[in-house]
Amino acid sequence: DLPGIIRTTTSGQDRAAIEEVNALIGSYLSQERTIILAVVPANQDIATVDILERARSVDPNGLRTLGVLTKADLIGPGSEDEVMAVLRNERKPIKLGYVMVKCRSQQDIDNGITQKQA
Repeated sequence: DLPGIIRTTTSGQDRAAIEEVNALIGSYLSQERTIILAVVPANQDIATVDILERARSVDPNGLRTLGVLTKADLIGPGSEDEVMAVLRNERKPIKLGYVMVKCRSQQDIDNGITQKQA
């Protein structure tokens, strides 16, 4: 598990962290034995996500890259067709395609909703 791609820093953070994290991510992605789980929030436009292009640059045939959509509960009304197009591997195709995960919210846990029900 690697840190997420950093684009900016907050107060008190060193800007060198951006380069350090990007170098760390690059060193792992370039290893041929690395399986790349390209984690993308489902409520974000797939065309704006850096990780898919970074994965493609080191895995041009897509043999080790799987797209993982998260935050299914944050998909806005009217965006469902767009998300389904990604899951059908139509919007930004990758060889291994995409899967979606949905975790329980704190409210679900507090209300006794099981993982299966969520």
